Amino acid sequence: MGMDQFLAVRSSATGDSGLTGAEAGGAVGLFFETVGDAQLACFKADRANRGRIRPPRHRHR
Repeated sequence: MGMDQFLAVRSSATGDSGLTGAEAGGAVGLFFETVGDAQLACFKADRANRGRIRPPRHRHR
């Protein structure tokens, strides 16, 4: 289900046509995280950028 379909279902179910501030902020955050992840994946896939990204400093235990 796409975001436009979700919003259509939500607005018809509640009689509400808008998003709350938290929902809008979450949607914007999700958008930027998705774009950033895609950009990082493209950057890492380019062999010319090998070694230009440092691994995280924390260790998973």
